[in-house]
Amino acid sequence: MTPTQRLQSLLHEEQAHCAALEAGIRELLAHIGSTKFVGVEQDGGRRDWIATTDVDRRLQTILGEGLQARDLEARYRWAILPAADSVDRLRAIDLDRVIGPLPELNLPGFVAWLIASRPDLGDRVREIEEELNRNRYAGARTVGQKEMA
Repeated sequence: MTPTQRLQSLLHEEQAHCAALEAGIRELLAHIGSTKFVGVEQDGGRRDWIATTDVDRRLQTILGEGLQARDLEARYRWAILPAADSVDRLRAIDLDRVIGPLPELNLPGFVAWLIASRPDLGDRVREIEEELNRNRYAGARTVGQKEMA
């Protein structure tokens, strides 16, 4: 086997490993997003771990931006985990923890999905979204005024 053929063989093996890794991570995200954790209400262990680690950002970095389009539903369920085990168990009081970090999570359509999944929380979701938009607008206006001064 020539050195070029050997390098091509190694490259092919590496690409196969990367594809398998990406598939495994996608499967893990889907599983985490669909899993209901038992006993989390008592000890808060897993929910606190998920809320305090940056696992999702690392996985997003590994997989690149394509994951967002392919697995939005799983990512929506993942975004709920810091506040509740599932969208069905989400309480109005926890919505600030879920909706607040949206710009960092870059989840297009999350608010619409949340309202469709839980119409009973729709009014509170809209209130929080309006408040966040007002705060962003006020912050941008303040920055603009400082730059003009």
